Amino acid sequence: MPLNPQAEQVRQRRVETGVPPLYTRTLAEARAADLADIQAGAGDPEPVHQVVDREFPGSGGQIRLRLYRPDAPGPLPVLVYF
Repeated sequence: MPLNPQAEQVRQRRVETGVPPLYTRTLAEARAADLADIQAGAGDPEPVHQVVDREFPGSGGQIRLRLYRPDAPGPLPVLVYF
């Protein structure tokens, strides 16, 4: 199965610039390099209308959650990282 075109562009850019693969680095180096690459390609940040921190009960204690809300009419899609 072919790689997603955007993912292929990222991969090709890393190959062309001689960036070592993440798996050849220490965990700390790989995380830092990956974050730097993401931030470099991210462009200008989107404005955030509201940031809300909340907690809810979980089986091991309170689970923290942060909501980023745009200034836009809803309903809006949701993206969850966990």
